[in-house]
Amino acid sequence: MPETKMNTAACVPMEIEFQGTWLSWVGSTTMCLNALGIQCDMADVAGYSGYAFAISINPGLCPSGPTDVDWPALAAGPMSLGRSAMSFICGDCHTEGSRSDRTRAHCRAVFEMVAREIEAGRPCVLWGAGIPEFGVVRGINGDDYLLVKGGPIPQRIAWDAVDAPGGPYALSFPTPVQPDGRRDLAAIVRAVEIMTRPNEGTGGQRGLDAYSFWISRLRAHEAAIMGNSYNAQCWAEARRHAATFLGRPVERTGGRFPPLVEAHEAMHEVADRLSAVAELFPFRAKDGIVDDAASINAAAGHFEAARQAEERALAALKTLLTRIPRG
Repeated sequence: MPETKMNTAACVPMEIEFQGTWLSWVGSTTMCLNALGIQCDMADVAGYSGYAFAISINPGLCPSGPTDVDWPALAAGPMSLGRSAMSFICGDCHTEGSRSDRTRAHCRAVFEMVAREIEAGRPCVLWGAGIPEFGVVRGINGDDYLLVKGGPIPQRIAWDAVDAPGGPYALSFPTPVQPDGRRDLAAIVRAVEIMTRPNEGTGGQRGLDAYSFWISRLRAHEAAIMGNSYNAQCWAEARRHAATFLGRPVERTGGRFPPLVEAHEAMHEVADRLSAVAELFPFRAKDGIVDDAASINAAAGHFEAARQAEERALAALKTLLTRIPRG
């Protein structure tokens, strides 16, 4: 793809306030939707997209676990909340040791897509802003992105300087849509699908098996300090969003669906248990392996209890789906 210097400067017309979060796709998408007039919070975005119900633990407790989700399927979140979704996804890594003319062409296509959205006054989500995290593009200047700065996200980055394991990615929200009246049911169907998503031979584990795998890596002294703590913070936050999200239809329906109430209560326990693990392993960006026996044993107990609670939540959601007409 030929590179053409755009020599363009444009910014969206609204102010966008950074929202700190461990799940940066959830935070960035929420920021964009709020800027576009959608009244929602991170629990809405995480719940309707399904992110709240995912869990993936990769070998060594690699920090890639919390982004090992089905990115195309996440578009259900903004669509359920009132905006269309347009994404660029390629799968070719553009990161240290894997940059090439092909991946730079992906980067250029992403930049041009984002530039068009910015010129139309709409912010976008960008993967690989600074370190491999999602950020919000609020403007462009020449061939640079202007970002909503906060946490690890810089204020400005060149179009081909993104650090994008999994490939350059952008998500935009071009037009208003009418949310489906049965979006809560659709979200629960999606939650069950995500919680039972099979492993794909990466050496890691998803869903309920992720808990046992995490325990085994800790006890085998194969859990990296930074990755372990990062996964703990991210998945605790995800399950807290899941519990909050499930509590909303419980409240709207007055608790008249007992399986939904049971799923909500069980997911609260999962969130509490993973939050306890996150407290055992505060985030530390350092090398080394987790080797504190007391912390490992305590975490194992919380993981076992979290798995049991998640099994109850999943069973309750499956029961709920048998009792609600799907037509």
